[in-house]
Amino acid sequence: MPSKLRPPDLVMKTEDLTTTLYYSWNGATEVAAYHIYAGTTSDPRMLIDVQKKTGFEESTEITDSLGNYCFFRVTPLDKLGNPMQSSNVALAPGCSYHLYFPLALQNE
Repeated sequence: MPSKLRPPDLVMKTEDLTTTLYYSWNGATEVAAYHIYAGTTSDPRMLIDVQKKTGFEESTEITDSLGNYCFFRVTPLDKLGNPMQSSNVALAPGCSYHLYFPLALQNE
């Protein structure tokens, strides 16, 4: 069983205008598939693909149709379809991440 302390690894690489997600979970023999999520915030929730596990490392190519999304995450599924621990969140090239701290307004 994989460590509960270390999530699956997710890396995003761009070569020749093609961006690809690479992901794996070292030692996770019970993973049957991965859900791939995209979003416009650092908590991506839009399911964009399901990748059946075929080897140690899987990959998903990010197409132009996903150009509005900057953040990506994968969640492994066990053989019964139950979600397991999610990966880190990857930020797409060309996107920027800004922290937002709302101003506290005081009534005077």
